[in-house]
Amino acid sequence: MSLLRIRRRIVPKLFGHRYFGILVLILAAVIPLQEAGACPACAADSRQTLADSLLGYDDIVFAGTDPGSSFSLVPVETLRGPETSEGIEMFFDSATELRLKSSPGSVIVLARMTGRTWQYIAFADEEYRDFIRNVVSYRDRWLAPYGNIERVRFFSRNLTSSHPLIWKDAYSEVARAPYSRIKDLAPNVPKEDIYSILDNDQSGKWHALYALMLGQSEDPRARSYIGDRVETIQRAGSATNLSAWLIALIETREEAGVEMIEELYFANSKRSSDEIAQALMCMSIIGDELASAETAQPALADRIVESYGVLLEYHPMKAGYVAMDLTRWDVRAHIEKLSQIRESSAGMNSTDTYLVDSYLSSYGR
Repeated sequence: MSLLRIRRRIVPKLFGHRYFGILVLILAAVIPLQEAGACPACAADSRQTLADSLLGYDDIVFAGTDPGSSFSLVPVETLRGPETSEGIEMFFDSATELRLKSSPGSVIVLARMTGRTWQYIAFADEEYRDFIRNVVSYRDRWLAPYGNIERVRFFSRNLTSSHPLIWKDAYSEVARAPYSRIKDLAPNVPKEDIYSILDNDQSGKWHALYALMLGQSEDPRARSYIGDRVETIQRAGSATNLSAWLIALIETREEAGVEMIEELYFANSKRSSDEIAQALMCMSIIGDELASAETAQPALADRIVESYGVLLEYHPMKAGYVAMDLTRWDVRAHIEKLSQIRESSAGMNSTDTYLVDSYLSSYGR
């Protein structure tokens, strides 16, 4: 019988668990996500995105300089709200004025709530101006039921844009999506563009999302590329984007990928706390995906649960995280090891203790 009893609808099961309400409060404090359901491996920027800002305002205009008045702007196009031609007094430096004059079609993007002061949103050249116009035009559709799915799809089409601002906006939006949605979008992003971005060291902080997408490729080149990158990262002892690359490793090698992670990280007591946390995050994300997938992969699920036994042996301080994952997946495993760690309280804080106690109370019998 499979250790990980796959649930097609795991949420109702969780709500039926007597410890769930308390666990949610703990998780909210201990493991904050960028938004509900966001894939934590992407390390998305938690600040408001361009779309977040634009969708929240009543009035939005493109404005240019007023030839007859210094430090004054004139609306040249209204995107939302009543048409207006009144000048807008706003301080902007000489560099911005020079950019407006030297870049044909460029504008300042301004927005406000009705009756309030205009706020500077962005400087937009002609290409960025068209992009922003599209974002504003989709407001009603994106705010409708299931509109968030359409919103993510829109931005995913711009993940390989050559315009730096459009590219960053696209990344910030898609990186907040659940991993399952990122997987669905991956085939629509050209693989050669993904390789180009991943080969550019200057864009390293943005690699996580593209690593996850490359993990969905069935091309043998992708399998080899991912394996080489994991080898380089583990030799360097780096934790940067590690969980994303390890997820891609499992996606392309399945149980063999789990075994590699187990050997490189879980069974290595010399790995840093950050590295172990990233490796554990990888297993959690894949485990959650398997628990809610339409097509079960019991062999892979069992292998992930099995690897947690090795993790507990070499890194007992992660017992709380293991208990949390096993509870979420509704799995009974590693009872003896967790009990031993609980008795010794090795490296456990109060949250870890509670999580382990709750798990053993429910599954230890």
